[in-house]
Amino acid sequence: MPRQAANGRVPLSALVEEAIEVEIVSPSGKRTKLHMRPLTHSELLARDRLFPLPTAPLGDMVRNQQTLKIERVMNENDPVYLEKRDEAVQLRASAALLSSLTDLDVPGETEQERVQHFHMTIQMWAKQQLFDVFNRMNGFTPETIKEAETEVTPLDGGSMPSSPVLVGAASNGTL
Repeated sequence: MPRQAANGRVPLSALVEEAIEVEIVSPSGKRTKLHMRPLTHSELLARDRLFPLPTAPLGDMVRNQQTLKIERVMNENDPVYLEKRDEAVQLRASAALLSSLTDLDVPGETEQERVQHFHMTIQMWAKQQLFDVFNRMNGFTPETIKEAETEVTPLDGGSMPSSPVLVGAASNGTL
């Protein structure tokens, strides 16, 4: 039962979780304990702002079927754009994961440098185990992950996701 304030209402602090201890196991069996905490929605958005999504280049001229005007459309299949977008998405995921790890010492002068160093250094066995915990502790379920994977509109500018956005995939498809 959540603790109640003097007025009988549940205080907002009842919805704030502290860091928990997480143990990950390397392929050789080495065990490492770290502390992770859930992030707020604002913290997730701040991590996204560190690594903005690129804008797709202009593509072909097409006739707008509603206005009948000829317009230039964005080429969202451009390989350079797709590569830069994928890199930004991966860096955003690493930024969110790193923000949740409360006692991990990562070198770097700026937040972007720390994230890039973390992203380039952490091995997949560790990253995957940490993402699994991160997704569970931040409320990402198989259903919301599936919704995020089928999201049509990229999350740049002022758009908002219809559900929490996947940060890391579960290793076995479940959380």
